[in-house]
Amino acid sequence: MKYILTNILLICFSISLHAQNVINDVDSSNSDVSLSNNVSSDIITEKIFKISNSKRIFVITNSNSYIARGDYVTFLTNGKPVARGLTAKTDASYCAIKMLKIYSLTRWNRLAENIDVQIIKGDDSFLRNKPSDNTPDKFSKIASEDDLYNDTVLEADVVNNESSKKVIKNDNLLSFGYGWINGVDNTGQAASFGMLNGAWAYQLHENVFGELNLARTIINDFPSEELDTELTSIIARIKYAFNTPLFTLTMPYLGYQSVTANYNADGGASAETLNQETELIDDIQKNGIVFGVSILRKLVPGWYIKGDIGNDQVAVGLTLEF
Repeated sequence: MKYILTNILLICFSISLHAQNVINDVDSSNSDVSLSNNVSSDIITEKIFKISNSKRIFVITNSNSYIARGDYVTFLTNGKPVARGLTAKTDASYCAIKMLKIYSLTRWNRLAENIDVQIIKGDDSFLRNKPSDNTPDKFSKIASEDDLYNDTVLEADVVNNESSKKVIKNDNLLSFGYGWINGVDNTGQAASFGMLNGAWAYQLHENVFGELNLARTIINDFPSEELDTELTSIIARIKYAFNTPLFTLTMPYLGYQSVTANYNADGGASAETLNQETELIDDIQKNGIVFGVSILRKLVPGWYIKGDIGNDQVAVGLTLEF
């Protein structure tokens, strides 16, 4: 009888232990974990100063001098995790955080400028579920400081409000380079002239860009010997961007070009010479519809080699995305 009672007590005790483990497992799976007193003492509160358009970079105050460059930090609201990032830059008053993970999209969407946010630095594994061995980690890791500027890491980790169909995430493209436009020489024969050019494009709609291109050069000994002509080209274009192989973007365009030429005529020249000069200037000037294609080859995140081929000009240069 004593043996039977002992076995019954052991069974009941083991059942109570198992029940307690189940309860603990359920509690640990709750994403809104409560913070212990020791952890709560490590939480500081800062204010969100600025959020980038893509919501990749957060600039927050650093009034507590708690955050240093290279620190991993976790944003919390009401003690509940929102997102995790890496500190890219700090100064005496502010720090810039590059966001890497989103823990709660609902709380993430509530983040805004000029609101307070709780910050915890370092390990935050106690805030998250431990993934099972069969569950792949959906968040990529930052291996070095260079990964702060690696767009592939960012694409895998950041949830933002921009459309995923955008082939160029930022709205502005700034380009500069060298190009050639067609014209005539002093004899009226076809010739091309090299010009320095710059362009600014803005994303008007998803993958649709409006661009303004300005180019200028000085043509020596044109339209006559010892005369110089200032040649200016202004092009307005509408472009559509899509991905193409070999890490390139292709942007067909349609637009309008105005080429003007200005020179100081020789007052002592004969009427015949002046007429010839005027005809050459008229031949080199043009206004009309242009079309062609721009090809951008990715160098590093945000930078491209650019080539333009069209009836307006042929040009090469560099493009910055911002």
